[in-house]
Amino acid sequence: MNNILYYANKVYYDIIEKNLTYEKVFDLHTEFVQAYPLVVKYMCIRLYNSVLFSNLLEETNKQTIYESTFKKQAVYVKKLLCLSGYSKITAKKQSEQDLSDIEIQINSIKKIEKNEKRKIEQEKYQNKQEIRKEFIEFIKKLDN
Repeated sequence: MNNILYYANKVYYDIIEKNLTYEKVFDLHTEFVQAYPLVVKYMCIRLYNSVLFSNLLEETNKQTIYESTFKKQAVYVKKLLCLSGYSKITAKKQSEQDLSDIEIQINSIKKIEKNEKRKIEQEKYQNKQEIRKEFIEFIKKLDN
């Protein structure tokens, strides 16, 4: 956990020092951005709190379900915005919107994966049919 916190602080330092965009942060720290997209989004607009992020890490260690980590990040965003002077209502709406955006992306990826799996299964079935057909033809040639 301390390694992740240290790395998050390093990412934030890079963003501040090098004035990085989200896309550039993604290029430089891909795995971190994939694991903590909401945290990085707000880092890029100069909103980050290492204590809140540490709390987020403690919470996500208790629950390892992938989707629940995004919910925890949304809670982090809500707390971060409240600490930054936004109203609770605004912070809640923004964190819910961010979570909704992530869930839409996850569902889109799941749909693509499902279609790809279906295509692979269909190709496997067609390959089996072709092999079966070739084998039957081979057997017929041997009989003649």
